[in-house]
Amino acid sequence: GVIGAALWLGVWATLANKGLVDPKISRKIVHCGSGPLFLLTWPFFSASPSAGIVAALVPAINGLRLIRAARGLVRAAGGIRATLRSIGVEVQTRTLSRADGVKVDMDEPEDPLVKALARTGKADEVVQGPLLYTIVLLLGTISWFS
Repeated sequence: GVIGAALWLGVWATLANKGLVDPKISRKIVHCGSGPLFLLTWPFFSASPSAGIVAALVPAINGLRLIRAARGLVRAAGGIRATLRSIGVEVQTRTLSRADGVKVDMDEPEDPLVKALARTGKADEVVQGPLLYTIVLLLGTISWFS
């Protein structure tokens, strides 16, 4: 379940980040497909009473991933400049050259999860709609898993 969820999100995040799929379309596919795909995995869990709790770990872990992304714990989700600003360092330049020579936009979110799920690319968006959807999946699993 957790691996499947990570793969589902990873595929669409990668396609959106590489410009192969419009991020709006990617976000809609992730939102529309995540719940039904998760429900399809329920028969693979055992019939034991604790299976519902194990199944509920899937949306719980995804919720934690969203919270980590929103807080910038995965990468500099609000952009490198925003991360530096949050610790009191002001940077005037917009781009930064990495050691491999690649130019990095200091204001662009780096977290692929944020890029795939947030409409504007702002990290705090993933703890709005996407997190609420994940909470609904979590509560539904706890309530109706059998």
